[in-house]
Amino acid sequence: MRTPHPQRLLELLGLAGFAITQPILDTLGRASGYLLFHGVTRSQLLVAGVLIAIVPAVVLWLATGAGRLIVLHRLALAALAAVAVVLLLPTEWWSLAPAAVAAAAVYVVHERVPLFGTWLRVTALGTVLFLFNLATSPAARSLDDVEAELRATRGNGAPVVMVVLDELPMRTLLDSSGGIDPVRFPSFAALAATSTWYRGATTVSSHTWHAVPALLTGRLPHDAGPTAADHPDNLFTLLGEHYDINAVESFERLCPASLCQPTSPEDIGVDGLLRAGWRVWQEEVGLREGDGASGLVEPVVQGRAEETGEPRTPDELLAQNHPGRFADFLAGIEATDRPVLHFLHLLMPHAPWRYLPDGTLYEPGEELGLDGDTWRDDKWPPRLAQHRHRLQAQYVDRLLGELLAKLRETGLFDRAVVVVTADHGISFEPRGARRGIEGGPYTDLAYADILHVPLLVKAPGQREGAVDESNVLSVDVLPTIASMVGVPIPWEFDGAPAGSGRRGDEKVFFTSFPNGFGVDPGERRVLSASALRSLMTRDLPPPADAADPHRDFRTGPSPQLVGRPSAELGPAVDAALDTPAPYVVGHLEEPVDGDEVAVAFGGVVAGTSSLFEKDGQPTFALMVPPELAARGDPTVHVTSSGGG
Repeated sequence: MRTPHPQRLLELLGLAGFAITQPILDTLGRASGYLLFHGVTRSQLLVAGVLIAIVPAVVLWLATGAGRLIVLHRLALAALAAVAVVLLLPTEWWSLAPAAVAAAAVYVVHERVPLFGTWLRVTALGTVLFLFNLATSPAARSLDDVEAELRATRGNGAPVVMVVLDELPMRTLLDSSGGIDPVRFPSFAALAATSTWYRGATTVSSHTWHAVPALLTGRLPHDAGPTAADHPDNLFTLLGEHYDINAVESFERLCPASLCQPTSPEDIGVDGLLRAGWRVWQEEVGLREGDGASGLVEPVVQGRAEETGEPRTPDELLAQNHPGRFADFLAGIEATDRPVLHFLHLLMPHAPWRYLPDGTLYEPGEELGLDGDTWRDDKWPPRLAQHRHRLQAQYVDRLLGELLAKLRETGLFDRAVVVVTADHGISFEPRGARRGIEGGPYTDLAYADILHVPLLVKAPGQREGAVDESNVLSVDVLPTIASMVGVPIPWEFDGAPAGSGRRGDEKVFFTSFPNGFGVDPGERRVLSASALRSLMTRDLPPPADAADPHRDFRTGPSPQLVGRPSAELGPAVDAALDTPAPYVVGHLEEPVDGDEVAVAFGGVVAGTSSLFEKDGQPTFALMVPPELAARGDPTVHVTSSGGG
C-alpha cells in the first residue's frame, strides 16, 4: 500500500487558504458587532479560526486517499482554484467561465510543472498569516477585557436607572399639539410629568457603534469600538467602586467583565461560529441566498443574527432579544441598601418592525420602498414603515410602563436618577436617508429625525415635570448623571450637564458609516439647533381619541374609512393578498381607475393604502386591526384620493 503524502496536504492547505480560510476569517475579523452580540469569547474565536483553516484541507486530503489518489487530488485543487476565482468576481453567471479556466489551468499545470506543487506548499504558510490577522483583528481586540480602573469618589449614593432605546426619533412620540401623545404613549407622558424633558436633545451619531459610547463616556465619536477595551472611562467604571451594577447591554460591551456578567441573546459558541462562517461562505460563493459578509459584519443594522441548532430566522433571534432581555433587566431591580446602577440598552423599536402595541408578534415581511439605506420616491411605503415603527414604539411604551411600576414598587423611583433616551433616530422621508449609514443623502428633514431623540431625566426627589428647550447633545448625558449623583468625572470629556446653556445654537453630528473594520466615525458636521428643531414638529398626527378602538390603525390616505361598511365603496376588484393580516401586502390583478385601495374583512373596512408599483404590478400595503381581520373573508376596493 502506498504511503500517505503529507506534502499534498500542504498543497490543499495553500489553495484552501484563498478559497475558504481567508474569506471566512477576514469576515469574522470585521464582525465585532456580531461577536459581541452573541457573547463570543476570544478563545472561541481563535479555536473556530484554527478549525476553519485546517479542517477543509484535511477533509479533502482524506477524501483523496491521504494524497495517494493523484487524479482526485488534482481535481480537489482545481475545485479550490475555481472557488477562489468566483470569490474574486461578482456573483454572476458569467463568473463561472473564468472559474472553469482557472480550474483547468491548475489541473494541467500541477500535472506538468513540478515547481507548481512546491509553490502551493509554500503558500500553505499563508494559513499562519490568516490566523495571525484574525488574532490581531479589530474583532478579536474588541473581545479583550480590561481591568476596570475604578474611581474612589462616593457621591451622594442616589440610585441610577438608565434606559437607552434604539432607533427612536423624538417625533415618533409627539402629536400635533407638540407634546408627547398621552394616549398612544402614556408611559412616556407619565415620566415626562415628573421629569425634565429636553426637547432639543440630539445624538452625535446615527450608528450605535459610536452613539452609545458617547452617552456613556461624554466624549464625541472617534476611531474606536463600542467596548471597554476602547472606552475604559465610562459610566460603569465611574460608579463601579461604590455601586452594584445591573447591566443589560446590546452588541456593545462597555461594562468590563470584572463589573458585569456579559449578556447576549444567545451564546453561539465555537459551533455557532463555524455555522456562521459556513453560511457566509455559501452566500459569498452564490450557493445560498443572503447578504454574505455584510450580513455578519452588520448584524444589528440589517436585522440579522445567526441561526443555531434548529432553523431559526434572524428576526426570531432579535425578537427573543427584546422582551426576554427586558424581563431579565426588570428582575434585577430590587430594593437594596447599596446603591445600584441599572442600565439597559434595548434594541427597540429598532427594525424589523414586528410588534403590535400589546406585544403581539406578527410576520414583519418585506420592508418596502428602500434602496439600501435610502427611501425611494414613492410616498406611501415610507409612511407605512413609519406607522409600523410607531406601533412597535407603542409596545416599547408598554415595557416602559412596567419599568416605572417596578421602580415605584421597590421605592426606587423617587430616590433615583432616571434617564430614558435613545441612541439615534430614523427618518421616513422619501428620497432621503433612513439612517445615513451609507453616506446619505442627508436632507434637512432626514437630519431632524435621525438626530432628535427623546431625553427624559428625573432627578432624585423630582415630582413635577419641566420642559427644557436648551441645546443638548448625547455627550451631555453622562455629565448630567454625574452632577446628580455628586461624582466628578476624572477624565477629559466633551459634554456638559444638560440645561447648562453652554452650547449656543451648534449641533455636532458625525456621519458614521460601516467600513471593513467596524464603523468609521465619518465626517464631523456642525448644524443649526434652531433650524433642526423647527422641522421636528412637521406633519404630526392629531391627538389620539382614547375611545376609538381602531385609533392605532387609523392611518393611510383615508383613515376615516376604517370601521365603515365596505358596501359604501362599491364592488370589490380582482386582487391578491400576498401576506396575511395584520401586515397586508397585495396587488391588483389588473390596473383599474383610482389611486387608493381599501381592504375590508367581512364587509368592514380595516385599512387603506395608496397604490404604488412593485415588480411591475399595482401594489398596496397596510396594517389592519387584528380584530377586524378576524371578521371574515377579505375584499379589496379601489377608490380615488380622499376615499371617494
